[in-house]
Amino acid sequence: MNFSSTLKLLKENKYILFTQIIDKIFYFLFFTILARTFNLNYYGSLVIVFAFANLIIVLFSFGFPIYLQREAAYNVTNSSVLLTKLIFFNFFLSVPYLSVSYALFRFLYPDFEYHLYLILIIIVVISSGENLLLSFLRGMKKYKIIFRLLLISRVISMILIVIFWAGKNNNLIIPVFLLGNLFFLSIIAIVSRHYIKFEYLFKSKIKDFKILILTTFPIWCAMLFNFLYDKIDVFIISKIINYEQLSYYSIAYGVLKSSTIAFNFLLIGGLSKVVVFSNNKKGLKIFWIKYSKILVIISSVILILLYFGAGNILILFYTDKFFNSVDILKVLSFAIIPLSLNNLTGVILNGIGLYKENMYVTILGFFFNLTANIIIIPKYGVLGSAYITILTEILILSGDIYFLKLKNKI
Repeated sequence: MNFSSTLKLLKENKYILFTQIIDKIFYFLFFTILARTFNLNYYGSLVIVFAFANLIIVLFSFGFPIYLQREAAYNVTNSSVLLTKLIFFNFFLSVPYLSVSYALFRFLYPDFEYHLYLILIIIVVISSGENLLLSFLRGMKKYKIIFRLLLISRVISMILIVIFWAGKNNNLIIPVFLLGNLFFLSIIAIVSRHYIKFEYLFKSKIKDFKILILTTFPIWCAMLFNFLYDKIDVFIISKIINYEQLSYYSIAYGVLKSSTIAFNFLLIGGLSKVVVFSNNKKGLKIFWIKYSKILVIISSVILILLYFGAGNILILFYTDKFFNSVDILKVLSFAIIPLSLNNLTGVILNGIGLYKENMYVTILGFFFNLTANIIIIPKYGVLGSAYITILTEILILSGDIYFLKLKNKI
């Protein structure tokens, strides 16, 4: 890929890039403040709450957000009806899945304080609505609007969080975060209201829901197992070792995931492009080569920065309280290249409709990660889990490429 085409690609995706930068920086700063403010055990508890909330969101999304984005890229009118139906289903199912969420979390973590359960439920409710509306707007390529709304809400939230943190009002940090997310949901709902076909809102039938479930089931399974293989180490560490070690691991892993800001913006816009190339083998192959080259370059630079700068990065942002995370981050840095590439192959598989194949790969990745972590963590601790992460990312990438080659797509 030459320099001019790289600049063109960046220009095409500039608002996606800006959105990613704002969101990644916001969450990076938010969790940095939490890590510096609270003790290791309480911070570990918060990590569990957020991870479990995201699990519930994925579990009860049924793959609808990705499917909605894909449909919105095809046909605005039909996708508006689909959006309306999904809003109804999301509302209709809210009580059952919130009850299940609470009961399951209470069963797994009975020693947690009750306010943590409340935080969990609020995150689930807000994020479920956000995911649907944002997926629709992304499918319509309304990236500039998304960026502006996110910028407004995140800047206001972070200013208030920093003010309360500086004033030692630590008990208000998380409530302000939650209110900020509610504000963001409210403004994207206002913007999206023109696309909602209110006449279909209460005309949705259980039959429609069943048809959608059957259609999106492979997407849902892929999303669920993708999340599980990504987060299962968090739950295992919390159960087998302790919340303190989980804090060390989560900080290192959080830095790794924050670094993906350098390429994730390409993949969000990439899904809509892949849909266009779904029946064009030549165009799809060019897309694969073009994007994979730039991802390898970007992720290689990230690897070098994370490996050699691990100590300075962690001490700068988290103080020497998290010095034990340095070696973990050095190991995890080698996962960034396969991670970037398997994100790309996952986008391609979903974009061309190979949902089942993507599902098979993520299920394989999950069971490998689960089994390996159960075996390795008791003996080698969190550092062993970091090595398993690298192997899992390589396994996922290999599986994705296998199916794309098998289907003669790249």
